[in-house]
Amino acid sequence: MAKKAFNPEEWLQDDATTTINTTHSTSVCRDTRADSVEASVEEIVRRIESSAADITANYNEWLSVGFALADAFGENGRSFFHRVSRFYSGYSFQETDKKFTSCLNSSRNDITVKTFFHIAKQHGIDVSIPVSKNKTQNHKKNSQNVQNSQNGHLDKMATEPLPSFPDDIFSDLPLLLQKVTCNFSSNEERDILLLGSLVTLSVCFPNISGLYGGVAVYPNLFLFVTAQASAGKGRLSLCRRLVEPVHRQLRDINKLEYSAYKRDQAEYVANKNNPDIEPPVEHAARVFQMLPTDNASLTNVCQAKNILLNALPSSFDRPTYLQTASRIGIPASTADKQIRRYIAQGLLAKERTKVYVKKGIG
Repeated sequence: MAKKAFNPEEWLQDDATTTINTTHSTSVCRDTRADSVEASVEEIVRRIESSAADITANYNEWLSVGFALADAFGENGRSFFHRVSRFYSGYSFQETDKKFTSCLNSSRNDITVKTFFHIAKQHGIDVSIPVSKNKTQNHKKNSQNVQNSQNGHLDKMATEPLPSFPDDIFSDLPLLLQKVTCNFSSNEERDILLLGSLVTLSVCFPNISGLYGGVAVYPNLFLFVTAQASAGKGRLSLCRRLVEPVHRQLRDINKLEYSAYKRDQAEYVANKNNPDIEPPVEHAARVFQMLPTDNASLTNVCQAKNILLNALPSSFDRPTYLQTASRIGIPASTADKQIRRYIAQGLLAKERTKVYVKKGIG
C-alpha cells in the first residue's frame, strides 16, 4: 500500500473542490522526501570532508554508518560510505567496498539514516539543516489549520452528553449489584460502580471458563477509565471491598497450609533416613522466602558475568582475552560469547585494528 504524506488542507476544502489525484501526489511526496534526505546527507558529508573528521575509527560505528547508508540509499549510498571512511588512517578502498556490499546483503532493522546523523553529531559535526522561509510558513499554516479543526471537534464533543447505561438494566441485576449501584450521584458514577464491580468480581471465578471460537476463555475482565478530576473515578476504590472477605479467607487457608507444611518438613528432617518418607512439596510461602529481599544476589550474578571483563587490561586483542579466560577457568567459546555481550552492552568497543578497548578508559 502506498504511503502519502498527510496534508490537512485537503480535508478542509469545500465539497465543490475538485478531487486530487492521489496517485500522482503520492509519488511526488515520496520523491520529494527522498530528495530531501539525500540532500541532507550530502550536506553532512560535505561538512565531514571540510573538517576531515574521522567518524569511522570505531569499528561498530563504521559498521553502523554502512548499514544506515545502505538502508537509506541502497547502492547509491556506496559513494557516501567511501567519502566518510577515507579519513580513517587505515582506509582501504577494497575493504570499504567489501564492507558496504556486506551491509547491502544484510539486514539491520534497528539502524536507519538517523543513525548516520547521530554518529556524525557525536564526532562534533553540526547536523542541523536550515529550513527555507517558505517551508516554515507553510508548516505554521498547516499546523494552525489542524489546531482549528481539532478545537472545533473538541468543542462539539464538549457540548454533547456522553451516553450511559439505560435505567432498565439495573433492575435486572443480581441483588448484590443492585445494592452496589443504588448509591450514586450521577448516571456516570453509577456506570463506573457497575463496571468496577464486574471487573473486581471477575477474579473470583478461577474454575469457570467457556469456549469462544474453539478457544477457552475466562471471566477475568480489565477496566481502564480516563476522566477529568472530580468525575467520580475515586468510587472505583470502593469496589475492592466486594472481594475482601474472599481475600481474608484465602489468607487464612494459606496460613493453615503453611503451618501443615512446616510440620511435615520437620517430620521429614527428623526421619530423613527413612526411605518410606518423601519430602513435602514446598509451600508457595517457602518459595517466596527464597527470593532475594534486596539486590545482593543480583549483584553477585552481575559480578560473576563481568569477571572476565574485570580481569582484562584497558585494551587487548583476542589472543589476550582467550589467555586470560583460560587462566580463570572460562572456556574459549564462552569467552567469545562474553566479549560479544560486553560489546552489545556498551562495555567494550572494537576498533578497526581488531583491538578491544574498555569504554570510559583512555
